[in-house]
Amino acid sequence: MSTCAPGSAPHNATNGPRPSREAGCMSLLEPRPAAAPIRLDLPVKISGFGPDELVFVDRSYLKLWDRHGHSLYEGRNDGMFGQDSIAYSGTAADHAVLLPAMIYRRIAMQPVRIELKYLLTLLAQAGRYRLAAENGALAAPAVGRCVTRVDRSGLSIKLRCRQIGPSPFCSSAVLFGPAGRHNPPLWDCDPDYRPDLPGFTNVLRFYSLDVPIRDPLGVAQYPVSAAELSRSYLLVSIYGVRDHLTRTLAIPDTRLAAWH
Repeated sequence: MSTCAPGSAPHNATNGPRPSREAGCMSLLEPRPAAAPIRLDLPVKISGFGPDELVFVDRSYLKLWDRHGHSLYEGRNDGMFGQDSIAYSGTAADHAVLLPAMIYRRIAMQPVRIELKYLLTLLAQAGRYRLAAENGALAAPAVGRCVTRVDRSGLSIKLRCRQIGPSPFCSSAVLFGPAGRHNPPLWDCDPDYRPDLPGFTNVLRFYSLDVPIRDPLGVAQYPVSAAELSRSYLLVSIYGVRDHLTRTLAIPDTRLAAWH
């Protein structure tokens, strides 16, 4: 068993510089690019629910089979779906599938069957509220008491709320301008599968959203500008759980290289 510890380099009978033991140990700690997971982007469309409903993709599992029904791979998929884990009815988004590099290299070109098992939460809108983008205030049973402030940098609107009892686990905020244009929605969802845990119904809880005024990556041009904030408003939506369900997506005859 080899060890890594400070000290002199091991004896080397060949001529030329000898790598130090520290350098050799550091190379063991560095990630190997060849071992990084291979990402496959599968276009997925989820439909069949109403305009005030959406689906939260809690997790997914990947299975690969050959043409003879022999299992090639099975494991949890940690790739993201669309914008994080939110899916709207009728819209398509790429689902990132992460596959171990060793498995991909071995079967990339052979015909396979892909199966993705989804564990989903169906959410329904429980309330929608409007408050001013600058120095706004809101009081409602579903959200508690909320205020808005523009941060000092002018890059985002800080929505801060306090609620007695459980705070909403899934909400969205959209910045609307005076002409009806709006920026992309911001989501904050965190379903909890532990209903058996005791609740703290009388505890004061705080939650927040930081709604960007412009694209954090600097790529897109948002419709609502900072100059319009005094005449703009936030539309805040609260969602509740309607059901938990599973669905399986299958691609019967394909090659993984086509999606890489």
